[in-house]
Amino acid sequence: MARCFSHVLNDVSTIIDKDGLDLSNLQAACKHARKVVGDILAEELQGQNNAIHLSVLIEDPDHVRVANLKCVTTVVEFTSPFDE
Repeated sequence: MARCFSHVLNDVSTIIDKDGLDLSNLQAACKHARKVVGDILAEELQGQNNAIHLSVLIEDPDHVRVANLKCVTTVVEFTSPFDE
């Protein structure tokens, strides 16, 4: 696959990957995108966000979209009425 670009989108912004990474194939690009999503989720969940929507758009060297990983996470906090 050579160089691929992973652009990150959420509800408020887009981070454009201008440099890209040299990865062996689409499977390696998707694995990298999953790591990016995991890193972002770990950081976001430390804050007050209760709903996180992310997409990672993967483009080939010609900037043609070859994959789109979407992640939707909802954090629900509750207390049991029986705990006192």
